[in-house]
Amino acid sequence: MKAFFYENVTNRILEDLVGILKPRWMEVKGEFTVRGGVNSTIIARHGKLYNENT
Repeated sequence: MKAFFYENVTNRILEDLVGILKPRWMEVKGEFTVRGGVNSTIIARHGKLYNENT
């Protein structure tokens, strides 16, 4: 059995989507809940948001 960490799963999803879609910017948010009520939210980002003020 192979263990997967939330960060690895979220980053892999982002990498796969970026490879296919080639976006300028993308954010993937993974919300995980395990038994016992422990929640984890992982956010992975690619690229930079364009900001008119900078």
